[in-house]
Amino acid sequence: MFNFPRVKFVKMERVLFAFSKILGLLIRPVIIYLLLRYNHKDLATDFALIVTSVASSFVILNNQNFREIYQYFIVSNRSKGGRGLGGRYLLQEYIEGTIIHIVVFLPVAGIFLFFWTERLDLFLSSMVLMITEKYFDEDQRILVYKKKYYEWIANFSARVILPTLLFIIFIVTFDIDSVYIYPIVSVVFLLVYIGIFRRQYVRVFTVCIVCFRKSGIWLSILRYWQKYQKEYFMAQVWIVITANVMYVDRFLVSNAWPDKYAEYLLIVNLANIIATFHNMGYVSFMKPKLIVLEVDVYRAQYSARNLIIPLLLSILVLFGYLVLNLFSLSIVTFDYEVVFMLVMLYYIHAISFVPKELAFWRIRREHLVVIDGLVVVVPVVSCYYLSTQILSIVISVFVAVLLRFVVFSFYFRHLEKLNAIR
Repeated sequence: MFNFPRVKFVKMERVLFAFSKILGLLIRPVIIYLLLRYNHKDLATDFALIVTSVASSFVILNNQNFREIYQYFIVSNRSKGGRGLGGRYLLQEYIEGTIIHIVVFLPVAGIFLFFWTERLDLFLSSMVLMITEKYFDEDQRILVYKKKYYEWIANFSARVILPTLLFIIFIVTFDIDSVYIYPIVSVVFLLVYIGIFRRQYVRVFTVCIVCFRKSGIWLSILRYWQKYQKEYFMAQVWIVITANVMYVDRFLVSNAWPDKYAEYLLIVNLANIIATFHNMGYVSFMKPKLIVLEVDVYRAQYSARNLIIPLLLSILVLFGYLVLNLFSLSIVTFDYEVVFMLVMLYYIHAISFVPKELAFWRIRREHLVVIDGLVVVVPVVSCYYLSTQILSIVISVFVAVLLRFVVFSFYFRHLEKLNAIR
């Protein structure tokens, strides 16, 4: 297996790590922009649908049995004597659970994908892409926990950056006006990545599969299913719902206004800069403090940094959009009201990261499911019974996300009162 050399200057690792994340954030919107600008509107729409449908659906394949194995990786990484993979039984149980979870829930994720795409060709392309994304995502998590940033960059490059670049090169060079090339290129880069960096894990995976078959497939499935019902089910439901809160507007727009969807996703990605940079620059550093039960939750939610940093980012995004229009570089035909409301939506989304993290460690999963479930239901009901206009859809999601922010505030106040009584 190819091993990256360790560099003493860890800060350089982190800089490259952050740079690759930013590049990955921007590259797909740039591709959509170029496709729209050079009259590939259908291809831009198909590409936007595939990318969004996979991001929305693939969370269903995220099995919740990763905590023990990731804890092992953290401990072995800190241990001076830690060598190799270790924890053979733990690793075997994790791989077995992952395989079973994918096999059982792949049809469910497929149903989600079909609701998004509504076309057999896009559905099949999305299924292929979702499976490659699943592998890369599992691999990325372990690399982050082990703080192997260079390897994470290689993973992310093979997952997002290189396939997207090669996709646009094929379109420009060979005049291929088909989105099917993208999942094919993704599979090629997955095989290359595994062949260069993960051959040892393939051997471990093969051994685990053999043990899985010897121990009895149905017995393993039953054992995992019992554990899933007891420990993972409610967490899985909440993760799927909360991950799709910020996709419900995209789903509604893609169904009501399919010819406008590529443009809409372009503006959404521009607005999402607010949430992404706030998460990278502030929330990620706050997470260890937010886990501590003694922290002042109300003060953390309404801290100046949590409110002002996204506000400044929102102003920058709006200014950037105005500059694009000023130089006639914008290709979006939406009214300014839609753009402004999307920026406000992602401002609320950004300042909600802290209360969501606080809620994860303090509120029962059943209550979180109800709260986030209502955030999804409100815009859906509004769209189907009140108005299908894009501005109305965005406003309904904005109101729902804002209400969740307020509900968390009242919930935290209630918890503080209970703790004071105790």
